[in-house]
Amino acid sequence: MSAGPEPGQASRLARTLRAIGALLQTMPRAVAWIPLLAWAGLIFYLSSRPAPQLMGEPSIVGGWLTNSAHGVEYGMLALLSALVVPRHAGWPDIDARRFRILIVLIALYAASDEWHQSFTPHRDASVCDVITDVVGASLTLGAIVFAGGARASDAKLARIFVYGIPLVLLAGALATFADWFTDPSRT
Repeated sequence: MSAGPEPGQASRLARTLRAIGALLQTMPRAVAWIPLLAWAGLIFYLSSRPAPQLMGEPSIVGGWLTNSAHGVEYGMLALLSALVVPRHAGWPDIDARRFRILIVLIALYAASDEWHQSFTPHRDASVCDVITDVVGASLTLGAIVFAGGARASDAKLARIFVYGIPLVLLAGALATFADWFTDPSRT
């Protein structure tokens, strides 16, 4: 059993993601603020709405899917954030310092969104949701770093997907079970 994807699969994944990245990089940085702010606004709007019920009545599976979606939601926020970062040779120049700054800003936005959500009827704030948000954003930024630029690596990029998707699902499970076991209406 191998510790990751086969080299050919990693190369195909990397080529595909680099092509998508190159297309996204055609957007000027000054214009890239528009989709970033629109996505942040959409997150804010959705957290002011009642929680969607997946699969009918509230369930652990529906909660898990909803909580895991936080990783994708904030992964998209990270992707759009990377589009406003200065570029080197046409790729976001995300060094360790910029990575930390972006993650801190995204974590602060996630925490403020959870706080905002706590004022919405039938919603609550969850530290576990913020954890899922940060996991999704971190993995996305890592994928951007390894997809192009000076630190491009097909193998590292593929590993982010192989290990990252289960990690987001695990963070979503943590949020689900923490909510499930601490909800007084379930007793």
